[in-house]
Amino acid sequence: MKVLLIDDQVKMGNAFTKIIKALEHEVSYFNSGYAALALPDEDLFLYDVAFIDMNMEGMDGCETGLKLKARVPSLVTIMLTSDTQMGTVVKALRDSQFDDFLCKRNVAKDALAGSPQLQETVLRAQNILATRKALTNEYKLSSALRNHSVEVQKELVGNSWVIKKLRETIEKVAPLNTTVLITGESGTGKELVAREIYKISNRAHAPFVTVNCDAIPHDLLESELFGQEQPRDYSTDHHRDGFFKMAHGGTLLLDEIGSLPLGLQAKLAKVLREHKIYPVSSSQAIPVDVRIIGITNQDLLKKINEGSFREDLFYQLNVFPICVPPLRERTSDIEELVQHFITIKAQQTTVTSIAPDVLRILRKMSWRGNIRQLENVIEQALIVCAEPKLSCQDFKGNAEFVGLMRGTDHIIEQTNKIEPKKIEENKAYLKLLKRGWSKKDLDRAGFPFHPEIEASYKEMVC
Repeated sequence: MKVLLIDDQVKMGNAFTKIIKALEHEVSYFNSGYAALALPDEDLFLYDVAFIDMNMEGMDGCETGLKLKARVPSLVTIMLTSDTQMGTVVKALRDSQFDDFLCKRNVAKDALAGSPQLQETVLRAQNILATRKALTNEYKLSSALRNHSVEVQKELVGNSWVIKKLRETIEKVAPLNTTVLITGESGTGKELVAREIYKISNRAHAPFVTVNCDAIPHDLLESELFGQEQPRDYSTDHHRDGFFKMAHGGTLLLDEIGSLPLGLQAKLAKVLREHKIYPVSSSQAIPVDVRIIGITNQDLLKKINEGSFREDLFYQLNVFPICVPPLRERTSDIEELVQHFITIKAQQTTVTSIAPDVLRILRKMSWRGNIRQLENVIEQALIVCAEPKLSCQDFKGNAEFVGLMRGTDHIIEQTNKIEPKKIEENKAYLKLLKRGWSKKDLDRAGFPFHPEIEASYKEMVC
């Protein structure tokens, strides 16, 4: 186990370090919360347990514990206190989310005996850590089993240049707690990008809560987001948790965020500033540790100019913008995407591949509905296909495909009339141009070129 020890009393810190090392655990000692929090996230994430002194000068143990938890939610935090009043201890445990506490006086008394109380606390910390990891693994496994057919689809498919850059961007921002705004046309896979960020973030063990802001009636949206405190005579339950509280320690995905009403936009902006929520009918603020990812297919800058979106909220959301490219800008990924969709439906069909002429036409389509439209088109073709390979006949129900197919048939028919010798002569001519010859020199040397067939040939091979 890797232990982080924070105590401004150097003698006590050295004594703790010695005992923890004797228990065969790795330990790093810091004499202030500031020093520990100066560590980069990738270093902090390596620690399993943190022992934090409550009464430190400057930043106290409560604030240090909260900030550590915010950056590494999986960290087991143990409060070190000299205060034996249980009321103080309980308040600190509740308000600062400590997992356990240990009285320093008892450790000092039993230091020569190896401090049995410290040993017991370390053992409890190991048990908490093991339980937390087991629950995380169980959650991931049950989610995978529950959503088996969906989980296969949750991959960012493609190897085009734009997708490689998108993956690099995701890898850079995922480990941070930075707010992300994902934009792009409908059907491009914006939610998929958000899930990729979550899966490789430091919050992957914590909740991932998705809210479609356009699907919930606006008069209910505030209570759904921030919760609601009910009157005591209303029911036995005096409160209802909102999505923010459900996502505490994890990630909250706000889909269709451009649809938020203006009044709620102001309240969301306040939450992003203060990291506190105010439930409906309550004046008491509740601290929340939530990473926000916003998604929209709307032009928020245009909405700001129209007065329907708050400028301050936009800049709070747009800390790290990601624009997901439309399918027409990554047509080289279509073959891989099609094969991916065929694999997903493997148990429902005998189709295993797709004909090259079909791919050639698919790459020419406009794809206004992007990847979602491509998936639907392939699913329709799989239903009618009776062979192991998708052919043009299986796409006869798609008007755009049929139109392009007729045009391609005409091109191929015209191209078949071209003498192969002329095609080879044109290839040789163009190759010499690339090597630095000028057209004038080639014409003087007598190299033949047939411009009348070039356009048809290019259409055929594209």
